[in-house]
Amino acid sequence: MVDANRAAPAVALITTVVLGAGLYGASAALASPASGPRAMHTATPTNIPRTWTTAQDYKVGDLVLYDLVVYRCLQAHSALEGWEPPGVPALWQPLV
Repeated sequence: MVDANRAAPAVALITTVVLGAGLYGASAALASPASGPRAMHTATPTNIPRTWTTAQDYKVGDLVLYDLVVYRCLQAHSALEGWEPPGVPALWQPLV
């Protein structure tokens, strides 16, 4: 008899792997047999947090990491010293 609690993580893992491959463009290359050399097109992830820094242009929706907290940009701007995410709630929303 299969324990449903043990089967669920395996299903989640398979779903994540299959969906993850689709997100990065690998599903087309994996779904059809290779008929010769072919370029694999991959998407560049756009919402991976990068470390906040000054002299950087940020657009609405950008994610940054500052003091181990991820923040979402609320207004497009060029970061200046003193505009660190925790001190400027009009520009940054912490994601908890």
